[in-house]
Amino acid sequence: MTHSARPVEAGTTASAGKEVQFEKVLWRKQPFADNFVPPTFLSDLRTNSQVILPSLTQLMLASLRISTRFLHVILFTLWFVHLHLGTVDAELVLLLGGAAMALYILVHTVVFSTDSTQPKQRDERRGKKVISKIIIAVVLLAVSPVLRTLTESTTSDSIWALSVVLFFLHLTLADYSSSVKPQAQKEASGLSDTLSFNAAMSASVVLASRLNTDSETFTLLALATVLFAPSTRPSSAAAERGAEKKRWEKKRWECIPFVSAYAMTMATAMLFKFIVEKEGESGWVGIVVVWVHLVVAFVSVVCPWWIVRAQSWKMEIKGPWDPAKPVISSK
Repeated sequence: MTHSARPVEAGTTASAGKEVQFEKVLWRKQPFADNFVPPTFLSDLRTNSQVILPSLTQLMLASLRISTRFLHVILFTLWFVHLHLGTVDAELVLLLGGAAMALYILVHTVVFSTDSTQPKQRDERRGKKVISKIIIAVVLLAVSPVLRTLTESTTSDSIWALSVVLFFLHLTLADYSSSVKPQAQKEASGLSDTLSFNAAMSASVVLASRLNTDSETFTLLALATVLFAPSTRPSSAAAERGAEKKRWEKKRWECIPFVSAYAMTMATAMLFKFIVEKEGESGWVGIVVVWVHLVVAFVSVVCPWWIVRAQSWKMEIKGPWDPAKPVISSK
């Protein structure tokens, strides 16, 4: 003789005289049917309780890091074409690049400075940076004759294709995250950023090997070091706290690197219109400028707008579920 199991309603009294309440657990035997669902089963359900949706302005500011890196690649390529065609002197490019870099460092130091260390330690750190840059310049100057003849036996078509692939790797592996982040994230992104820099320098080396003089090779490699070197980030805890404290004050200044890169790229492109106009070989510059604007508009305007539109479908469901915790017996 069999008896059909009848579910006991939540809150009713069982045979032992106790009030039985349904619990959201699977590891405990309860006097309810397997398909029993109480009316309050989803009362504690929460949707998007911990989701922070950024605004369109925040997304556009964040996307400027990608556009800036892309403009650096275009700027470097334009200066390579200038040196390859001989439209400008290598010494002039080096002078203009040094002046622009000095101005950028000055603005960056005034606006973004978060160094809270003692003046003596800060001066020592700056002195070490200057010495390291001088050493890099001397090394580049010494190896320029060797690098200029590195790919003499390779056709130019192979060099152009290889440089495009390497610059694509540089843009793909670059670290586009904020400069203020936990130490664990810095260590995780360090390898990717290093590989990105190596790819950019490899592309610069193969392009520099197609130039005519040692001074042009040195100028192009120095420009590559300035444009593609990973940016310095505050490493100490005090510097991170200071940067976090001032992040809202610096929010409006995050577009300065993009504006600088955009202005220098357009100015370099316009040089072709003034220098090579007589020879009729500057028609491609207009095409490059149009495509640069299309890519920047897509990355910094269209993509953030898509993300904002897609936020309406964001759904994160959370509830106080009680997972089973296995207990291992000591016997």
